[in-house]
Amino acid sequence: MFRPSRTRSGGNDHFVVWKVRIFALGAALALGGIAFGNTWVVWGGVAVLGIGLALRFIVPRD
Repeated sequence: MFRPSRTRSGGNDHFVVWKVRIFALGAALALGGIAFGNTWVVWGGVAVLGIGLALRFIVPRD
């Protein structure tokens, strides 16, 4: 059975709010592009999601 620990592992992430905002923006762009049929908007959303993923590896944790 999976039992997650309530203790924090790693460190504090000061940019977690910005990472969530970037994820929401990328997801909204991608879904909007799908809804309107614009492939360039979809790829723009994918690019924004890629930037958010890159922030995970670039920004160090304390």
